Amino acid sequence: MPLLDTSFIQQLAELGNPHPRFKWYITAVVALAALNYPEEIGPLYTHLLDAYIAPEDHVEQTRKIKEALVKAAGLHGAAKTGNAMRALHQVTPGHLVDGTCYRATDVDTEAAYRRGDEFLKSIYRDVPDLNTDDDYVRKCSPDYFYLVSKLLYPHIFSYDGILSRLESSQAIISSLIAIDCTGQARNHMKGMLWNGASRKEVTMVRDIVALVAERLGVRFKNGGVVDVPELPVLEK
Repeated sequence: MPLLDTSFIQQLAELGNPHPRFKWYITAVVALAALNYPEEIGPLYTHLLDAYIAPEDHVEQTRKIKEALVKAAGLHGAAKTGNAMRALHQVTPGHLVDGTCYRATDVDTEAAYRRGDEFLKSIYRDVPDLNTDDDYVRKCSPDYFYLVSKLLYPHIFSYDGILSRLESSQAIISSLIAIDCTGQARNHMKGMLWNGASRKEVTMVRDIVALVAERLGVRFKNGGVVDVPELPVLEK
C-alpha cells in the first residue's frame, strides 16, 4: 500500500489549491524523487489522473511533471530522476506516452547561454560578480563553474519550452528543500519571490515538501525545513 494514501493526497491538494499557478503535485513528485521514494510516484500519478487533473489537461500536466523531474536532475542527480522517470513511465497510459525530445530544437547555443545567464542573475540578484572572472564558484572549481554556467542554467534550468521561469523555480526549490540544501534553497526562494511569486506561493511549495518528508519519516539536519527568507533591500 502506498505511503501517500488518498487522505494524505487530499491534504496536499487542500494546501495547494489556493495557489493554482503552481501545481502542488509537481512539488510532491519532485520531492518523492529527491527523497528517493520513486515507488510512491506511480500510485500518486495514477491517482492524479483519476481525481485531480482534468482529462483535457492530462497531456500538458504529464509533460510538465516530466520536465520538472528533468530540471530537478540538475540538483538531486540523474540517478534519482532516472528512477522517478521509470516509475512514472510504467503507469503512464499509452496515449500519454510522449517520445518527443523537446530540447532537440534548442540548438542556438549562444541564445541558450544568454537565457541561462539572465535566469541565473534574476535569482541571485544580491550576489555580485556572477558569471565573471571574479565569480566565487569559478574560484572554487572552474569545471563546476562550467557545469553550472554552460550546461545546467542554459540548457536545463532556463529552458522554457514546457515550464515557465517560475514553474522552473518551483521544481528547483522542491528538490533543494528535499535534499536539505538550505543555503541554495533560500537563494532560490528569494529568486522565486523576485521573479513574481507571492510569499504564500513559495510557502506552499515549502510546506508540500515538508509534509511529504514528514509522511515518509525523513528528518532534516537542523530539525526542520528551511524558512522562506525575507528579501534584502538592494542598492540601486
